[in-house]
Amino acid sequence: MKLLVLSHLVPYPPTSGVVARCYNLLREVAQHHEVHLLAFNQSLMLPGPEQVEAATEELRRSCASVRVFALPHDATRWQQAAIYARNLLSAEPYFFPRFRSEAFARAVHDVIEKHSIDLVQCETIAMAPYAEGIADRPTLLVHQNVESDLLRRRARSERNPALRAFFGLQAPRVARYEDRYLKSMSAHVMVSEDDRSLLVGRARGARVVVVPNGVDTAYFAPGRPAEAAAPELIFVGGMSWYPNSDAITWFLDSIWPEIRRQRPDVRFTAVGSHPCPALLRAAEEDPEHVAAPGLVPDIRPLVDRAALFVCPFRVGGGTRLKILDAWAMGKPLLSTGVGCEGLGAENGRDLVIADEPGAFANEAVALLGDAARRQRLGERGRERALAEYAWPVVGRALLDLYGELTAR
Repeated sequence: MKLLVLSHLVPYPPTSGVVARCYNLLREVAQHHEVHLLAFNQSLMLPGPEQVEAATEELRRSCASVRVFALPHDATRWQQAAIYARNLLSAEPYFFPRFRSEAFARAVHDVIEKHSIDLVQCETIAMAPYAEGIADRPTLLVHQNVESDLLRRRARSERNPALRAFFGLQAPRVARYEDRYLKSMSAHVMVSEDDRSLLVGRARGARVVVVPNGVDTAYFAPGRPAEAAAPELIFVGGMSWYPNSDAITWFLDSIWPEIRRQRPDVRFTAVGSHPCPALLRAAEEDPEHVAAPGLVPDIRPLVDRAALFVCPFRVGGGTRLKILDAWAMGKPLLSTGVGCEGLGAENGRDLVIADEPGAFANEAVALLGDAARRQRLGERGRERALAEYAWPVVGRALLDLYGELTAR
């Protein structure tokens, strides 16, 4: 089968959750089918031509062809702000104008015709307009989250009144387009059963399936035992994504002071690109106990060193690849309910869940003092990673869906 994938980002290097998912599933699928990739480069992720070329070269190891396009309005923050301002008078979601490109649209048509593509796959709803009008072959839309629900949550948690109003305005717009594509696309992929349940009832007869996130269980392998870990909490995630920056800000403002009061020796490390202001400020004021190393080439030594992996999320959707990475490494986890949505995780068995700041702090302190409990949680997480989330297991579900759609 010949597959065309349309991506809103260049899926390499796999340094964030969305990129890791797309990259690893491309590799799995390419072992069985011919894959062609058209992708936009978001300059925040690959800022220079050297990085773009290196990523393209790596992707060509799996894909039959790869073309990368610059975002038409990605040069400056002012251009992006202008797009969002003009969008206030529009009925369409704010991200559609950002990804609108005549050159990309022509390339979609050219690849379909040149390579006799059998199926077109859109990564996120932002790519869905490029599949409109394709009626003679299956089209598949991959939802990393239920975007309208994510926007509603952000509107509720946003402190800035202008942004709160903006995202509150966007949520119903996105929902209308989600409903539109539920009807027009051949099938939809969600990353969790929770997200699937939010969409499946909104369009009678829509084909909505779950292909969960995954993890490289050979790369992310267990390291030191729990009793040898440092009294350290670790978070992993790029903070240009709002749910990550919100999680860190909330943790440092509302949870961290109580943890430090009970355990003065504890340390917190937040790994990820574009550290948020709250983290930079905390690291500057107390470098002995708070670290912001930014984007690192390999997170494994830092995760292995820490006693506890934390996911203090208030906003989100889908499933957290960072949780799967930690599970694969046998690392115990402390998360909010939002942070572990979609994993069917059992509180106290697979990880520990706490939603209120005081409860989160108390659980962190209790786990730091109980190496045997941390060891049990880590071993259970590793078991689940191997059985349910290894990329070959996850990839099989997507391959089965391809077979079903093309057979129709």
